[in-house]
Amino acid sequence: MTERKLVTVDFASVTGQIKPLHGMCNGPLSPGADLSELFHAMGVPQVRFADAGGKQAGLYVNVSAIFPDTSADEYDPGSYRFAPTDALIKAALESGAEIVYRLGESDNGWHYAFPENADKWVRVCTNIIRHYNDGWADGMHAGIQCFEVWATPDAMKDVGNAAVFAFYEKVAHGVKSYDPTLQVGGMGFADYGAMAREFIKYCKKKQVPLDFVSVCAYGETPDAALAGANKLSAYLQKSDMAHLPIHISEWNCTRPDAGVLTPAQKQEAYERLHSLGGAIFCASALLKMQNAFGIESATYYDAQPDISALCGICDRFGNPTKPSHAFRAYDVLYRQGSAVYCDAQGSGVDAAASIGDRAGAVLISVSDGAGLVDIRLDNLPDNVYSADVLILDGVRDLTHVQTLPLLGMSRQICISVSKYALILIQLY
Repeated sequence: MTERKLVTVDFASVTGQIKPLHGMCNGPLSPGADLSELFHAMGVPQVRFADAGGKQAGLYVNVSAIFPDTSADEYDPGSYRFAPTDALIKAALESGAEIVYRLGESDNGWHYAFPENADKWVRVCTNIIRHYNDGWADGMHAGIQCFEVWATPDAMKDVGNAAVFAFYEKVAHGVKSYDPTLQVGGMGFADYGAMAREFIKYCKKKQVPLDFVSVCAYGETPDAALAGANKLSAYLQKSDMAHLPIHISEWNCTRPDAGVLTPAQKQEAYERLHSLGGAIFCASALLKMQNAFGIESATYYDAQPDISALCGICDRFGNPTKPSHAFRAYDVLYRQGSAVYCDAQGSGVDAAASIGDRAGAVLISVSDGAGLVDIRLDNLPDNVYSADVLILDGVRDLTHVQTLPLLGMSRQICISVSKYALILIQLY
């Protein structure tokens, strides 16, 4: 017997804000692609720059790419190669996104080590910030506020906690010394484990600046991908660090370190990334992060279709695929502003709802079997009269299927869905 799923929304009970979770790693401009129109359609709120130009190449953004000669004078603007990264930053800003700038290197297997002269490296980082925020060296006034230090130090070989923490401490103090209003954090841990936990303790004990802690979230299911972040959240709640925001620096429905794949495995992974199943993974992950304590922002990896094997929002030619519609739907939820009480009952169903001045939205992801979804809308605002129902499934791409009149304070809607489906209800 098919299980009937129930989603209950109470628009009179505001629970917080819809969080900017539909950010992207890199883009909208990358080698061979310009996704500016797609970024606008998805309403991308943040772009985190890391591995820009290709993880193996590390062509842009990496400190070693901008300051390639470590023996050069760090105070001389001529020692820097800003132009390629300038173009990426400019395109992201023009898309309407805020920037998260990763100060570090790409894990490319040959240049992934802490700098020999950390003090000079910090000065170089400071000048990079000067260039993008204060116009130094024919720079910008981009107003970048968020700087993430390094990434996946727990994946570095033969590097212990002491070296990792001391390095972060030096960089964090350097950034704050330049501008104490900037947000600095890290370290983009591959998973939540002993190093991440001890890192938080170290920063607290030594009063090292830590405005956020960042972790990756990869896995074949949303629950598996977010397991580490949820453990981190539970740890913070039990400590006196519950106020510390968690940033999901990278997330996707596969692991980037899965090893060497056969051609058939590569094709299977590619097809899954771009499929309806990949879209429902993204939608469920976004909704689970919205409902999780402490997760305040997230950036999907990756938005470089021509050079990244993990870009699922479009094909290698830049044509939008099913997962892009999941981000587009979440943006409708996000733009309303205030989150309201939303309870989802049944296997494989996730949901969230929001309300704004003159409109509202409900987003429901179904990943476990075809059937009926009952949606109860309680305490509807007086100025809301209608509901547009849009569906993403095997044949529809977030397509409008019906408009329903809303009369009275409560209304129940029943929608039949396929095994994988995303329901967006727009209230107005």
